[in-house]
Amino acid sequence: MSRIFAAALLILLIVGGTIGTVMDTVPEIRKSIEIPRDPTAFFDFRLFNNVVVDRNDGKPLYEIDKANYFAPGSAVYKYPPPYAALLSFDADRRWRRVARKFALYDLAALLLTWLILVAGTTRTSKVRCAIPAATDSSTLPWSDPRAGLARSIGVLFLLSIWRPFWESLAGIQLEPLFLPLLALAFLALERGNNWVEGVAIGASSALKVYPALLVLGPLLERRWKSIGAGIVAGVVLLAFGAWRFSWDETWFYFLQVLPKLGGTSLAPENLSMLGRFGSALVGETPPMGFQFLPTLESLGSPADIWIARVGVFLVIGAMITITVRVLAPLPKEQRGPVRLGLSLPLLLLASPTSWLDYQTLLFVPAAYLYLRLPFERGYRVAWVVLLVSLLPLVLLDSLAVPQGEETPLWLALSRMLGAFGLWAAYVVVAWISRKSTAGSGERHERFDQPLGPDRSSGVARGEV
Repeated sequence: MSRIFAAALLILLIVGGTIGTVMDTVPEIRKSIEIPRDPTAFFDFRLFNNVVVDRNDGKPLYEIDKANYFAPGSAVYKYPPPYAALLSFDADRRWRRVARKFALYDLAALLLTWLILVAGTTRTSKVRCAIPAATDSSTLPWSDPRAGLARSIGVLFLLSIWRPFWESLAGIQLEPLFLPLLALAFLALERGNNWVEGVAIGASSALKVYPALLVLGPLLERRWKSIGAGIVAGVVLLAFGAWRFSWDETWFYFLQVLPKLGGTSLAPENLSMLGRFGSALVGETPPMGFQFLPTLESLGSPADIWIARVGVFLVIGAMITITVRVLAPLPKEQRGPVRLGLSLPLLLLASPTSWLDYQTLLFVPAAYLYLRLPFERGYRVAWVVLLVSLLPLVLLDSLAVPQGEETPLWLALSRMLGAFGLWAAYVVVAWISRKSTAGSGERHERFDQPLGPDRSSGVARGEV
């Protein structure tokens, strides 16, 4: 029965993914490869490239006197200096050549992420598995090489139709470069190593700031190695930015730019919970443009702002409470990857502004869960929730009604479904894992034994 269930899920994923690829993703890939001459093509990357070229010519990196500089979505550079420092080696007025190079970097990062996940979950005989089998005595959800090959191919297919990644590639964003670090963090946490997670958080935070909220997980669990490694990684990248530019610009960013950034964009590309709820309350807004940046604070009434903020606070508070409760009973060696898998969707939902390309980061927790989740009766609910969460992330606007006819509430629900569904899938997994671990005695407590025919524990043999 489990094989039939697995086959049905695979068929649904293939059919849905193929539809999504044909209807949405292929045009984006074509545009990315051709480097089109549309004036809005690669707008963010072209903007950042030109800012760095101007900086090399003596202009300031942060021109805060520009109109709407601090508004979300404004056409200015407002990331920390290390991002601009990375661009400074190749920045050129002939931006197409630079764009092609960074597009290749993004594609290479995606392939590297797949290799890391596959190698880390199939080529090992000793592992602290964060998702124990519900009925089998093995700590690995699967050990058959054929199953490993099938799942590896499945992850590659999922990766090829991951719409947020192609959105990131179409804009040459940095998020794809974070994926290998996150993949290493999941696998390292699975093996009890905390510092890799810290490096991933610290490095990504020094480049784009918003991942810094992920440090709350290690902080609450008092994983000091992770926090220390994150601080070191962040300082190293900031020092790199200062070496390319100056420490004055680094301090200027953190003292004069970052504290003034704010607002909640009502643009459809903002997939945060506050942005979507605010958009549903405000109703139809004029289209976003270079001179008009619709925000909840500028268009919403005081009642709209209050209702949106209180509602999101209550929902996010409930999600955090559930997260803490399902994680608390798990053994420490199982908690790390599940916590990170819960934290990433929460981060994107809780941030005031969370652009579509940010959801590129959700590929790693989704792929990890796909590779680790057992095909067992006890985990069927988790598989269903995972599948539901994947559909909007690979189909995205294919599931929406025709453009111009959608309602704000539909946009709010459909665009948050991927992140919320993935969080829910990890909640289900944590709940089942907790019950499984509690009911299996010591069979999941010893993770240092090699897999093999003698892997069964005393409980499995009927001993007490």
